[in-house]
Amino acid sequence: MLQTLTIQNYALISHLEIDFPSGFSVITGETGAGKSILLGALSLILGQRADAKSIKQNEDRCFIEGVFDISSYQLDSLFSEKGWEYDARQCILRREIWASGKSRAFINDSPVGLNDLKELGAFLIDIHSQHQNLLLADNQFQMQVLDVISKNKELKNEYLSTYREYIRIEKEINELKEKVNIRKTEEDYLRFQFNQLEEARLQSGEQDLLEQESETLSHIEEIKNGLFQLELLLSSENSGIVPALKESLKQLQTLQKVYSASEPMMERVETAYLDLKDLATDIYSRQENLEFNPERLQEINDRLHAIYSLQQKHRVDSVDALIDLRDNLYKQIQEIDHSGEALEQLERKSAQLYEQVTTFAGKLSETRKEAAQTLENQLIKIVGILGMPNVRFSV
Repeated sequence: MLQTLTIQNYALISHLEIDFPSGFSVITGETGAGKSILLGALSLILGQRADAKSIKQNEDRCFIEGVFDISSYQLDSLFSEKGWEYDARQCILRREIWASGKSRAFINDSPVGLNDLKELGAFLIDIHSQHQNLLLADNQFQMQVLDVISKNKELKNEYLSTYREYIRIEKEINELKEKVNIRKTEEDYLRFQFNQLEEARLQSGEQDLLEQESETLSHIEEIKNGLFQLELLLSSENSGIVPALKESLKQLQTLQKVYSASEPMMERVETAYLDLKDLATDIYSRQENLEFNPERLQEINDRLHAIYSLQQKHRVDSVDALIDLRDNLYKQIQEIDHSGEALEQLERKSAQLYEQVTTFAGKLSETRKEAAQTLENQLIKIVGILGMPNVRFSV
């Protein structure tokens, strides 16, 4: 219900604010008094297009605002769907038009398009002229009238909620059928790819380890010679660092007896001697344990070749990516293998929801039929008072 209409700089009106109290309001006046201007301003906040001619002469812009009581209109779902700010009691429509041709529209101070104003306005106002009845011929509006009379809000919400869930499940069933049909045409190829990756027995991180081992075996002689030379520099009796440090330690031990300041130096040399002696032993052990193994090198190179071939085939650059691909293929195959069970479960759910939605629809239909009978009787009674006692009205 329209509560307040505010108009500023529209047509001949500089500023006007009209309050409409509850009940029946009548605006009268002789031709040219401005009755049509009020309807024209009202139509602007209902989404009608306007041009600069709507603005009062010598003004930059016009402003029209309507405040509506929507407490009994049940518009919460529409506001939620559109993302508009919702107040269960009141709704404010506003339109601003500039002389430049620019126009802006607002619903509860949120900017919207003209189509939004039209859509919401259809629920708020019904304009009847001699040849115009906007909503009376609209099936949805007629149904809403019956729902208001029968107070169906809760039952209708239950029906809509169940119906939407039923539609969602039906969509899921169709999507699953389509997905399964597509994958079944590729099933043999998917299984071939999966089996090839599964048989490769890939392990995360193995490629780096194999490449390092291959590099070592391919340069075994170079590595052994380098370790030998290093061990010689450390441990040679004539020029090695370790024997020299040992001799230095003996000298410091002798010097310590007469020169106490040498004790820290002796500790440092001793630490260096023990570390390098241990290092020399480790180098010698590694050198002795390194052996050229052509069979192992061939085994490693064959394994790397298999990995590289799979990476090239599937256009990836790591073993981890191949493992992810293998797992994804397994998941797709499992979906194919168990698609029948999943489809059966969804179809059972769909059947249950269909039964529920049919039950709600039946109840909704019965309440509307009762409301229709009430509406028929009331209208016939009202029209009878107007001197038409033989009128028959049927929903």
